[in-house]
Amino acid sequence: MKRAIAMAAACSCLVLIVAGLFAWAQIVTRNDDRLFHVDDEKRMTMLARACGKNSELWAQPQSGRYACAYQTPHGQVALDVIPESLVLLTSSR
Repeated sequence: MKRAIAMAAACSCLVLIVAGLFAWAQIVTRNDDRLFHVDDEKRMTMLARACGKNSELWAQPQSGRYACAYQTPHGQVALDVIPESLVLLTSSR
């Protein structure tokens, strides 16, 4: 009887530890996603600032491709690619 109670208590403790670790991992993941999103926004702001006043930032964040889009007086659009502008990918929450 004592052995069964001890085994049940050990199993209960193990389940509680695993559940606690899972909950902690979820909190860490949520905080990381938030921080990555903030970092990506700051990076986009810096890249847009680098384009200047006469152009607009063209972005494909999923592929890490960025360029400054300029419109000529004739209405044509010219793209000036920003090299090696990698960003961290985050989940969409």
